[in-house]
Amino acid sequence: MPPPPDEEDKAYLDRVDAETEMARSYDSLFRIIYHVPIAGYQTDGECESLLEVADLYCSRSVVAARIEHRLLSSPDIAQALAHRALEFLNLATKVRSRKLFKDAFIHLVGRWEAYSEVRDLDLPESIARLAKDEHSRVIDRIFRTSFFDWGKSGSMREGVTYRHISSPATWVVNGEEEEIQAVIDARFPERAGGLQAFLARFPERVQSIVAPLLKNNLVLGKGLNFQHLTCAELRDDQYPWDDKELW
Repeated sequence: MPPPPDEEDKAYLDRVDAETEMARSYDSLFRIIYHVPIAGYQTDGECESLLEVADLYCSRSVVAARIEHRLLSSPDIAQALAHRALEFLNLATKVRSRKLFKDAFIHLVGRWEAYSEVRDLDLPESIARLAKDEHSRVIDRIFRTSFFDWGKSGSMREGVTYRHISSPATWVVNGEEEEIQAVIDARFPERAGGLQAFLARFPERVQSIVAPLLKNNLVLGKGLNFQHLTCAELRDDQYPWDDKELW
């Protein structure tokens, strides 16, 4: 077995890799200019080098349009946006793709509780603040749709309300039934007699109340179901670039 490369060897290999990637970027740039198909360019890292080369020839807009077209044509793009929201937010900003940015942003907001726990979030502060504000707006709307006053039981309230929104006609509450039943009996004494029987009386009402939260505002994942809410909104003036600004 050959010995592991030392620091000098690693530096050389890194330089070779960088030169190879640069050569590939130049090759892809001229392919794009002369309308020849290119391969790859499905990740932020791949596109970064190509966009840097494009800047040298004042052709970022042309290259960005080709990258966007390749990504939007990918059959797996809707799922990729859900699982790699941060990466696609950064890439969408670089190529000014509203469709990619909007879907990635919606997924980011829908999973903000998990993303917000990441110590070094690879995201510009302006976008992180926008996502946090939108997440707060969605959560406030969730709590306003609640039929019950959960008091200080915030975690239970959020968990139950999420199930309430995810499946309003079959509101499954599992082990929390007794506690919720007590709340129902106290607040709606005339409707006591079993949680499921009570809930069965108003699925249509629940559906109408939470309809805005059940919306799927995705562009590319319109017909797909995800384990998080996809009702986040993004106005035209909230994209982090100016379409009128020259590249």
